[in-house]
Amino acid sequence: MMQVFHDQGYLMSATAPGVIDNQVDYKDSTNALKQGHSYTILDVREVYSHKLVNVRNIWGGFQWDGAWNRRSTFWTNDIVEKVNPKLDEDDGTFWMSFDDFVGHFAGLNVCKTKTGNEIRIKGKFVRVQEIV
Repeated sequence: MMQVFHDQGYLMSATAPGVIDNQVDYKDSTNALKQGHSYTILDVREVYSHKLVNVRNIWGGFQWDGAWNRRSTFWTNDIVEKVNPKLDEDDGTFWMSFDDFVGHFAGLNVCKTKTGNEIRIKGKFVRVQEIV
C-alpha cells in the first residue's frame, strides 16, 4: 500500500516508537533513529525484489546505519543506476529495507492532499513469521 500511496502523490511520514527524550545523546544510538520522532517518507521502490524505503530525518545529521545505509555493499552499480540514491550527501535522508522499516517504526501516517476529503485507515505493523 505504501507504493500505491507514493505513486498517487500522498504525503507520508513514520514515527519511531517511544517518547522524545532531549537528555539522550542520539549520536551514540545504534541505528540513529530518535525515539518518538517523525520521519518523512520520500520514496518507495522495489528493485530486484528488494523493497526499499527512502526516509528523511527533518532534523538532519543522523543517518541510518543498518542494511542499505549509504556505505552498504547492497548498493551495487546496477541498483544505484535504477534507484539513483543520494549516498554521498549528509542531508538527513537514508534508505532502508521495508522489513527494517516495519521493525523500527511504530506507525505510518498518510495524508491525502488531492481533495478536501479526509480518509483515515487505522492499522498497525504486525510481525508475521513465515512458515517454511
